[in-house]
Amino acid sequence: MAVPDSVQFAARYIQTAAAEREERARMKQLVLEMHEAQKEEEMEWGHYGGPDAVLAHQFPVNVNRDRWVKYNHPKGAPDADVVFGTHSQKRCAN
Repeated sequence: MAVPDSVQFAARYIQTAAAEREERARMKQLVLEMHEAQKEEEMEWGHYGGPDAVLAHQFPVNVNRDRWVKYNHPKGAPDADVVFGTHSQKRCAN
């Protein structure tokens, strides 16, 4: 649609669109520069950095994983004789 440039709204819209294009181009250039710097650093130090960086990125090992045994509770009712003992002795009468 052809709108004359004399209209304020159209002029502001065109200015805003141009500013957005410039901002996108500036951000794109900034991201490309950061990416190039990152690639140069990786080439200089290797993919993961120095040998200390490799150790810093490793996760600690859970040493209790192999020793952990799931508790299996006994099934059924407990044996009363085992819990309380057998009462073969007669009670004393008072």
